[in-house]
Amino acid sequence: MTSGHDPDKVDPTNQSGRPLLVTGAVVGLLLALTALLVVYLLSR
Repeated sequence: MTSGHDPDKVDPTNQSGRPLLVTGAVVGLLLALTALLVVYLLSR
């Protein structure tokens, strides 16, 4: 189990090696937007 920060693994031209990172970023963004929406609705 490597941490994924290996210079051999990190390749900008090969995006297929980092699907979890992209998925995590999208999910994190959606969670952040949902949290902001909830706070906005509750603070009205």
